[in-house]
Amino acid sequence: MKILYSTIIILFCFVFPSYAQRDTTQVRDTLQAAVKTDSRSIFVAPGVKRLDPMDFSKMVSATGAGDAIKYIQTLPGVSTGIEGSSAYFVRGGNLGGNRVSIDGVPVYGCSHLMGFTSAYSPDMVEQLDFYVGGFPSEDSNFTDSHIAIKSKTGSFEKWSGNASISNFMVGGSAGGPIFKDRLSLLLALRASPINPEYELASNFLKKYLPKLEEFNALVGDVYAKLAYSINDSHIISLSTFHSIDKYHITYGNDNMMKWQNSIINLEWKNLRPSGSSTISIAYDYFANSQGQNIMFKGNMNNLSVNSSIGEVSARWLEKRDFGKYYHLQFGAGARKAYMNPYASAEPESEQTVSNPLDIAIYNANAQLEMSKTELFKLVGAFRGNIYTYKNMNKRDPVKVYPEFSLSGNYTPLEWLTIEATADWTYMFYHLLEGIPMGWSVDMMIPADERRGPESARQFYAGLLFSLGGGHSISVGGYDKKSKGLVYFEKAVELFSPSRATWESNVIQGKGSSRGLEFLYEKVGKVLDYRLAYTLSKTDRTFDGLNGNRPFPAKYDRTHILNFTTTATLCDNDRCSVSVNSLFTFQSGYWETVPDGHYHVYPLFGMTFQKYPHFIDPKQNMWYNVPNGEWLGYPEEYMEGIEINYYSGKINNFRMPDYIRWDIGCSFHFKSSKCPSTLNLGVYNVLNRHNPFVVIYDADQGKWRQVSLFPIMPSISYTIEF
Repeated sequence: MKILYSTIIILFCFVFPSYAQRDTTQVRDTLQAAVKTDSRSIFVAPGVKRLDPMDFSKMVSATGAGDAIKYIQTLPGVSTGIEGSSAYFVRGGNLGGNRVSIDGVPVYGCSHLMGFTSAYSPDMVEQLDFYVGGFPSEDSNFTDSHIAIKSKTGSFEKWSGNASISNFMVGGSAGGPIFKDRLSLLLALRASPINPEYELASNFLKKYLPKLEEFNALVGDVYAKLAYSINDSHIISLSTFHSIDKYHITYGNDNMMKWQNSIINLEWKNLRPSGSSTISIAYDYFANSQGQNIMFKGNMNNLSVNSSIGEVSARWLEKRDFGKYYHLQFGAGARKAYMNPYASAEPESEQTVSNPLDIAIYNANAQLEMSKTELFKLVGAFRGNIYTYKNMNKRDPVKVYPEFSLSGNYTPLEWLTIEATADWTYMFYHLLEGIPMGWSVDMMIPADERRGPESARQFYAGLLFSLGGGHSISVGGYDKKSKGLVYFEKAVELFSPSRATWESNVIQGKGSSRGLEFLYEKVGKVLDYRLAYTLSKTDRTFDGLNGNRPFPAKYDRTHILNFTTTATLCDNDRCSVSVNSLFTFQSGYWETVPDGHYHVYPLFGMTFQKYPHFIDPKQNMWYNVPNGEWLGYPEEYMEGIEINYYSGKINNFRMPDYIRWDIGCSFHFKSSKCPSTLNLGVYNVLNRHNPFVVIYDADQGKWRQVSLFPIMPSISYTIEF
């Protein structure tokens, strides 16, 4: 599997990051509470960051396509995974503790191209809320954060659309009325030209990977939405979302990887002046498989890791306003899911027996909000979850898990806001993690009698300063405790023909994280900039690991600093030109490496291959390597070799700091018929060889750092119609 990862990573080095035009005159919602921007007051609940698609479409990425997650990775309290990836860890949580949803329906496979970009097109996003605390009552089954995407609806008046091309994605969207004022359609689709790009680079690749025989990939996504307006108050919509990532590479052995999503959502909304009602029924399916065909003991074995989940869900949510200051919402939901996680190492001719798992989650929720414009806002939310689990025709006892969220802000002065959040949450799906490079194995397993649900308790308090002229400062701190965190002890052995199992290798433990978050923003018509800094410490504790002592979480980065700028150089009737920049500094992540060594010596000049007997001179004892038996005391020994060993300490070495600077320039041509945007950029201007992973070079007996992305130019083009 390392060869498959390496090949795709090398392909990425041929792509160019893209930049997108941003409307710098737009008044944006950039803080977590009430802030005056120009003459407009904007209120957002504490703990939520509301993003406009124009905010994140400009983000630079190694694949050439900016997305929401790239933007989120620059916010306070968020730590990133390996270079260029979409992995993000919020306030010390695990990767699996984050949730992404489209109109309330979870998306479990939310990335493309090995996690280097998002699976959903910006063309389908109308609004995106990023919650890190003060979670609304209707949201559940996560512990760390929620990216809540509200999808677009096609216009009921006229047709419009766009087409775009970047290094790894070609796509477009179109929306408009089928029957004016009654029925509309929105369609957005993308596909990756990775196969033709590989053909262009194949000769170069084979110089470095001479055993590379075949590479095929299928990457893309599609979103469609039909909306029917019964009248001004009632709207019925039917939407569907599908994405796929499929890779096949032959490098000595056959390697296969596949991820796919399918979502269908039927929704009815009743919009009233004093509130709204929403009822939805949805089906979502996620499946992934990672496999390798390898010869072992004379048989062709199919090594595979597979996981799938199919869910049918129903939700009802009612929102009511009472007078000027009170808002009440309440509802209920039901979710029926079937999971099928398994790993196998079997001869090609044998069939793998799967074991579907039956899960049901029922909940009732309520939320009361009291607010007075530009003075205060208080929110209390409750979620009562009933969870059941069935395996091998045996159902565990029904258990009840209550969740609570409290949040509020108070503005005693026009320029000062005080805010705080408190959350007690549960998550019933575990995402197995532990792969050395930081990727999860994408295998989801449910909470059961052996592994209970994950839970988290989090408190946050902060101050917001509105300084006028578009300047604002946010500073705060959080404290988080987690229980039931999973650790996959033998993740590296999943693709071993002698071992392919996961059931007995998953253990649970606890974690803690504390941090300070700082955000300074300037919003203007000509110049925008944002400085985000996080100081934090995150650890994990598992029985039987690291001597039962706490150890740093893999992506416990003490210091994280991101500085972004956007400057408009000119803006007239014909075109506008702007430049973008992102500078990031992050403390290195943690690796587990040998922290000691000793010498062993062959006896009487005998070779290792013929006589596998060694001696440790410190102990002055013979040692039989194959069975570990002490053989006695030697009389002489010759010069030996040095062997590294692990003391059992986990994450005992911090990698070098991560530093990167990206710049770009965007040209927006304001044609009355077909406006277009040309983006030029440079990823990693400093050409710094940032650490991607460390591997052991057996030939030279050394650990080596592998870097991924050098300096890379980019170009992309978008046309609207």
